[in-house]
Amino acid sequence: MVPDLADIFIPHKAPTFKKRQGFATMVRMAKKILLSGIQPSGRPHIGNYFGAMKQFVELQEDFESYIFIADYHALTTLQNREELKQNILNVAIDYLAIGLNPKHVTLYKQSDIPEHMELAWIFECLTTVPYLERAHAFKDAQAKRSEVNVGTFNYPLLMASDILLYDADVVPVGQDQKQHVEIARDTAEKFNRIYGDTFKLPQPLILSNVSVVPGIDGEKMSKSKGNTIPLFAEDAEIGKLVMSIVTDSSGGIPKNVHEIHKLFALDGARLDDFYTQNEGKYKALKEALIEDIKTFIRPLREKRKAIAEDKEAVLKMLKEGGLRARAKASAKMEEVREKVGVSFYPKADTRKDFDGWNTQKKNIHIDSERVFFRQGELWWVRFGCNIGFELDGKGDEFTRPVLILKKYNQYSFLAVPLSTSKKENEYRVPIGVVAGKKAVANLSQLKNIDSKRLSRKIGTMEHTLYEEIKKKASRVNFG
Repeated sequence: MVPDLADIFIPHKAPTFKKRQGFATMVRMAKKILLSGIQPSGRPHIGNYFGAMKQFVELQEDFESYIFIADYHALTTLQNREELKQNILNVAIDYLAIGLNPKHVTLYKQSDIPEHMELAWIFECLTTVPYLERAHAFKDAQAKRSEVNVGTFNYPLLMASDILLYDADVVPVGQDQKQHVEIARDTAEKFNRIYGDTFKLPQPLILSNVSVVPGIDGEKMSKSKGNTIPLFAEDAEIGKLVMSIVTDSSGGIPKNVHEIHKLFALDGARLDDFYTQNEGKYKALKEALIEDIKTFIRPLREKRKAIAEDKEAVLKMLKEGGLRARAKASAKMEEVREKVGVSFYPKADTRKDFDGWNTQKKNIHIDSERVFFRQGELWWVRFGCNIGFELDGKGDEFTRPVLILKKYNQYSFLAVPLSTSKKENEYRVPIGVVAGKKAVANLSQLKNIDSKRLSRKIGTMEHTLYEEIKKKASRVNFG
């Protein structure tokens, strides 16, 4: 089941260090960033799973992963409000059912991050029409219908924005989507050439043996072609669809059946022997495929049904993922706006020297009750609460104190800004004295903070009060 926020806001035990880690060491240990997504345009099929979704699960602990629901992309073909809303929820449930863990993956909705569209516009201003006319997806759409909407034409640049906003290193895609990653690379190179080094150049990640999954008609499996086998199909539906897979009349090994069957086989050599021994026996081969698909899909389907029973938990997880993704995207857009020349307003100089700490940054102290931390280095405690200062974008000036509620990984944290407001309600919770002033946790401003923007410990609070804050934060409606 999807974890409740109250269950995951848990302070971590302080680790034991043989040697103090410096910021440079932590950078070397940083995971590469993986990003990909799927349109909420209908039921996912086995082609979606083996072409990309399976990779998300297998790689989620090896990369810092950002997986999103591409709901704005879906608008190019789907303009039905209720259907789109249901599809979005279904995709979130699907992701969880296949094994994505919100503790390892930032799972979010594209439309929750307005920076995607903002950056896409900037890219559109740098890209020529003839360049986009070469896109395969546009050519395919143009061949199928007389009029193509502008969203379909500009689709590759929104995808480039999706990728480049998060400094993605790798993008798991199907073979047919490889060109979109190439367009993202070209766009990044052009921007970097005009405005200076800003974006990473991402690489597509394609498994060679499942680059393109065939549909039941032998063509590429696609929702638009109606030739799919749904990922969470019921047993009867699986049997009906497999039996309808197109075969030739040669009497040999049915290619389409064999290609799909290879996806589910644990031992490829044994599968090949089985097909050789049953050449021409199409019914027997299809029945064997049916059983293997049922065995594979059944536990996924049951898990999905269990997750779908708690819609609110799914939406809460999706919204939290949006907060995390928005923080990273916002920081990147600040840099982009500065590069293109639309940032004007200087930040207030709030540079201070708290308790002489700025002159003693190397003196890091850790014990079981409290923690001191510096830019880029944060250790968690078993008891008490982490209250520190959030830095500005440059990372060298203090701005405001924040209360750290959750650690996603060593680079990202969920935090609540603190203020000296005297107001008390569901959103504003008094927490005591911080840096000599009465402080209030403003839960309506729950946000993600990168570790590079955190600096020095300035206060602690009772463990019981910390638990109270966590419970209130978990039930506040931020909408």
